[in-house]
Parts: sequence; C-alpha cells; structure tokens
Amino acid sequence: RANPPGDPPRPLQGPTAAGGMDALKTPAGAAAAALAAMAPYLVYKASSAPALFLAHVVGGAVGVMALVIPATAVMRGELPGSKALSRQARGMLHGGMVLAGLTLAVVGNVAIYRNKELHGKPHLTSLHAKVGAFAMLWMVFNAFGGSLSTTMLKARTIAGKNQWNFGWADWPHRVSGFGAAMAASGAIALGVYGWKGLSPNARSGLAAVEAVAAAVLLVPTAVKTISKGPPKRSD
Repeated sequence: RANPPGDPPRPLQGPTAAGGMDALKTPAGAAAAALAAMAPYLVYKASSAPALFLAHVVGGAVGVMALVIPATAVMRGELPGSKALSRQARGMLHGGMVLAGLTLAVVGNVAIYRNKELHGKPHLTSLHAKVGAFAMLWMVFNAFGGSLSTTMLKARTIAGKNQWNFGWADWPHRVSGFGAAMAASGAIALGVYGWKGLSPNARSGLAAVEAVAAAVLLVPTAVKTISKGPPKRSD
C-alpha cells in the first residue's frame, strides 16, 4: 500500500527489504547468472544434431508451458500456493519463473538455429519458425520492460538506499505478457503439428492437447485482467 500523505516511506516488506542485488552477490546467485548467460553459447557450440533438436523441443515446451505461462497467474495469486505469499514475494517468484523460462526458450531457439546450420537448411522458412521468432522477441521485450520497472522506473529509495520493487502493477505489461505467452503457445502448437517424425494423427492430437492446455492456463486470468481494465494506480 502507498504511504499516507506526509508519512515517511516505510521499508519494503518481504525478501526485497535488503535490496534486490543481494541475491546475485551470493556464490549461488552469481553461478546461476553465469550459467544462464553462458547456456546459449554452449548450446551453439554443440555439434550433435539429435541433441540440438531435443534441446529445442524441451527448451521451448518446458520454458513456455511450465514456467512462462504459469508465471502469468502468479501476481494475481492464482497459481497454487502463491495466494498466501506477499505481493513482493509473488513479484520475485513471477520474475524468477519468467527469467528461467526465457533462458530455456532462448536455449531452445539457439539449438534449432545451430541444428539447421549443421544441416545446411535456411532459417525462418516455416510458419512455426516465424511465429516462434516473433513470440520470442515479444517475450524478451516484455520481460525487459518488467525488469526495468522493477530495478529502476518503479524502484524505491528508502533511507538513502535504492531498493528494487517487485510489487508494482502495470496493466499494459500484464496484457502484453498474456499476448506474448499466447503467441509462444501458438508457435509450439504449430511446431508439434508440423513435426514430420510423428504420424498425422499423433501430430494433430498433441497439437490440440497443447493448445487446450495453454488456453486453460492463460485465458481465465487474461479475461479477468483485461475485463477489469487498468488499475486506478500503479505501485
């Protein structure tokens, strides 16, 4: 909640009170950040085509379906177990899930890029590839905007110290996030439907299951957010 007029700023409650950068200063945090930064390069240097294709499938499916899409429900407390968390904690969980999901998705896209290079095939020729590239860029830019708000635009200065604010609310960011996640799930469905290693019935069935699962995870929260409209204020 915002402070009443004239009141001194209160310290942020929850895990951000010591400052968001503190987690990255720990050995575990630094190692995780380094691994995330190096993962796409390490995948690109790989030369095993089957492993690269597997990394593309797993990275996209797990990154988007298991992390990015569920992260859209975290801030509203609609992901199981998240309602009991403070808004700051939900913001940290949301950001962590998105970061992990995007890392896997980037690894998956780098893997298929390298795989096509090894086979001498052109890039971005299918509808799946084009929608996937568009969705990837959309997700990255939306996440960048969210990170910028958390660390700078909506950060708070308390007792002379800048503190990251994970509890801010921004309706355009939410709506854009839903759109990016829907585009990514559509790219996955197109990829499954065009997978020549599967029978036509298997492709159609798996693509339908993926589309329905994405709709179940995304649509209810998206409808609530969009129908409610922009909040009266942003934290």
